[in-house]
Amino acid sequence: MYFAKMAPLAGVLLSLTLATGCATKKYVRQQVDPVNQRVSEVEQQSNQKIAGLEEKTQAGLSRVEEKALAADNRAGQAADAAARADQRAGQAEQQAQGAHQLAQKGLARSDELAQTIENLDNYQPVTSESILFGFGKATLTEEARGKLDAIAQTVNKTAHYVIQVEGFTDATGSREYNLELSRRRANAVVHYLALDHKVPLYRIHMAGFGEAAPVADSSSRSGRQQNRRVEVKVMSPQLSASTGGSSPQTTSERRMQ
Repeated sequence: MYFAKMAPLAGVLLSLTLATGCATKKYVRQQVDPVNQRVSEVEQQSNQKIAGLEEKTQAGLSRVEEKALAADNRAGQAADAAARADQRAGQAEQQAQGAHQLAQKGLARSDELAQTIENLDNYQPVTSESILFGFGKATLTEEARGKLDAIAQTVNKTAHYVIQVEGFTDATGSREYNLELSRRRANAVVHYLALDHKVPLYRIHMAGFGEAAPVADSSSRSGRQQNRRVEVKVMSPQLSASTGGSSPQTTSERRMQ
């Protein structure tokens, strides 16, 4: 009976308890949901800020990398430019050395030329021959041709030579006749050297002096024979004493240089 009375009371308490529990949960939800929503908003904003910071950081890193790469490129270009400048400096130094060597060679050649010019007026006899002629004649004998052949061989071995040809007569006959005869005798020698031995005419200097400058007494037969002559002299520049007095170079020596 006691339990029968208490049963309704228990039901009432249970209902109150359930009602109170429902009210509490609703209250809790009303209090907690705004907080959760705020937390979500704060978390979302934080995530957005973090994402923005990461994006900015990545962009900043990219710019830094670009600048670093550009700096590396500029450094490489500067190194290349320095290498090219060093190479050009080396080439310039080589060119300067070459120019110096050329200048030294030019000075040496200038000295040689000055010495050559100095020697141009310093001609000395290399060889000479006296070509004899018959009385009143201007034709060459076999003996005369042999002497001229030897002279031609000499000039072929001599550098910068000239040939001096001087014609003479004895005292027989008039002065005018002897002068003309001495020229014809000298001319016969020149023709032989030029035509038979191809001696250039610009190297030959010819003159006739008639009965002047006799080498023997014309009052005797043997003296007159010696005076009927053409004197042939081969002349060549000689080196001055300052160069050691060496003889001139021959044609074969010059070809070997």
